[in-house]
Amino acid sequence: MMGLIARKRCRSQADSVLCASPKTQRREDASNIFRSRLRGENGDMGNGNDTCKVCGSPVPQSAVFCPMCGARLEHEGREGVNPAIVEMVEQFSKRVNEHPEDAAAHYNLALALIMLRRWGAAAQVLEKVIQLEPSFLEAHFHLARSYIALGNLDAAHAVVSQMMRQSPDDRRTKRALRLLQRAHAKQAEKMSGNER
Repeated sequence: MMGLIARKRCRSQADSVLCASPKTQRREDASNIFRSRLRGENGDMGNGNDTCKVCGSPVPQSAVFCPMCGARLEHEGREGVNPAIVEMVEQFSKRVNEHPEDAAAHYNLALALIMLRRWGAAAQVLEKVIQLEPSFLEAHFHLARSYIALGNLDAAHAVVSQMMRQSPDDRRTKRALRLLQRAHAKQAEKMSGNER
């Protein structure tokens, strides 16, 4: 009952910072630290000319990622990788080394590698996931996606065929099939463009 009374009092206060729980405050502090890392070296938010295309917030001149939403900024001189994702890859790699038969650890590592667009490494890890958990359809989907990104449409076709045998009506199977069809269409378009 005491917690409910404290919450009601907290909601009526004008300054919500005073009533934030320690856990909420830690979360906000961590979020602010993460945003400051994304801002770049100087942390200045620029002159307002640069804005994030995703969330519309102002971004610093030297930033590679938006400090508000974390989206990659696509401007000249802003090439790089999100340090948080690189840290995730390191943590998941360590977990995979400690527990080589843990399919979830392999899958998480593969997702982090996909975020970095390291398709070849992701495909290798996803093959291990499928070896450990053959019925894990999400891993099949991301493996097909990785093969398509690498341009290996034959391998992607084999993965999609396996998905069709396992679960033909699943949304991931249908999406993988659409991705493969688009990749084949792009390849055919390139071929016809080269013949002219």
